[in-house]
Amino acid sequence: MDRATPYDKVPYTNNAHANTHIANLYTLGRIFGLTPPDFQRCRVLELGCGRGGNLLPMAWEYPESQFYGIDLSQVQIEDAQRDADALQLHNLHFKKESILAFDGQHGPFDYILCHGVYSWVPELVQETIFRIIQEHLSPNGIALISYNTLPGWYFVRALRDMMLYQEALFPEAHDRSGQARLLLSFLKEHAQDQNMREFAAREAQILTDRPDNYLLHDHLGDDNRPCYFSDFVGRAAAHGLQYLGDTMVKIMFLHNFSAEVAERLSLLNNQIHQEQFLDFIANRRFRSTLLCRSGSPIQNALQEVVQTCAVRLLMVAQQPPLQAGEAIPDSRDFVSADGSLLTVADPLTIALFDTLAQNNQKPLPVAELLHMLRARFAIGDAEGIHHILLNDGIRLFTAGLLTFHADAGRYTLTPGDQPQALPVARHQGQESLRVVNGRHQMVELTPWEAALLQEMDGQTPWQTIVERMQEKQRHSQASDEADTATIDWQAMRHKLAREALLLA
Repeated sequence: MDRATPYDKVPYTNNAHANTHIANLYTLGRIFGLTPPDFQRCRVLELGCGRGGNLLPMAWEYPESQFYGIDLSQVQIEDAQRDADALQLHNLHFKKESILAFDGQHGPFDYILCHGVYSWVPELVQETIFRIIQEHLSPNGIALISYNTLPGWYFVRALRDMMLYQEALFPEAHDRSGQARLLLSFLKEHAQDQNMREFAAREAQILTDRPDNYLLHDHLGDDNRPCYFSDFVGRAAAHGLQYLGDTMVKIMFLHNFSAEVAERLSLLNNQIHQEQFLDFIANRRFRSTLLCRSGSPIQNALQEVVQTCAVRLLMVAQQPPLQAGEAIPDSRDFVSADGSLLTVADPLTIALFDTLAQNNQKPLPVAELLHMLRARFAIGDAEGIHHILLNDGIRLFTAGLLTFHADAGRYTLTPGDQPQALPVARHQGQESLRVVNGRHQMVELTPWEAALLQEMDGQTPWQTIVERMQEKQRHSQASDEADTATIDWQAMRHKLAREALLLA
């Protein structure tokens, strides 16, 4: 009988990870000059797939692609297969299998994903991950491996050592995660070194919203092997693989740092050395690296991408929204969630970015952008939009403030009279308040939002849904005197749409 794994005893949270979505890998591959396989008709392998939450929505989105997930935990594989069967996803296949025993069946694979595994396994398994990619990645395929990095994890490793020391002193304690959180509280209050107090406080804050299984597996797991980015790239190269880029694009480029940093590091004239020094400066603790086969030509191919991909601006206008037909001002400011500021003065650029900012919940294809610009301001042409995206757009893309999308998603922001929830989210909402949305992100629902999602089957009229929900609330209020709040179901419907949970 197989020995139970730590993930059998405490299964990991069932997550989707937006950066690992195969349409995102395809888009980044094209931007960096590759010709990746069509993500709508491809073969995908995930090593360490957990409970299948990452593959599940992609298998639903792309029925002509085949998805394969392996994991050592029988409990997690059974959970994953149960969800795949419930959604009748015949293109999604799960198997309990060790990475060391993987035989390459069903390969080659166009996209190989390995998220949250590499740093938490022995070196032999790490080498096997590279070997699997080397032997089973298709010629133009892309692999993704995420891992903890140094120097950032040196500080976390010190806290991990203290947590493990405390565990050894109190082996009878059953709440391992609770004990670890208590240690962080103790350190942030009483450590005599100010740096230790501040770091323990930051780590405690990071872990505040993380479930116990995250702390148990990521911080207290048997294996935890962070590495330097340059060492990781070197190990990949030994297996015939080369660095393509990072899914967090902004960490790759010198111009996102100070002018002095950019000037000094440009002297290195080597992308790997430059990014390693940027990791030093940023004290980086995590990366999500894209790999391709050695010898693949890597170059800037953004010009072709801007003509075919949808665009999303991750900024909002600081001034009141411009109205259709309103005169375009001399300048306009846009700001991101992290406080980055962009000021533009060209009329077409103002019109373009204002339109993107007002519609930033979903990527917009250039043709749709052009139609909106002409309707709002009676200006614009495809060539002008392409020119802006190739100039200001590339600067914003490399700063992480604008994204390109080969697939804009199947969700809608304007629910109809017979609203339909995304099937995967609706299925997950039957047992959990955490569901995946159309952006491949996890969304936290309230109990009433989850209940409303269940009623949205694409066939029932909205008024009937409202009447059903009102009846459910009356029953709830009859059994719970504290439940007296009035619910605006229309507002809730639009909130679910904004969260990318409704099908177009």
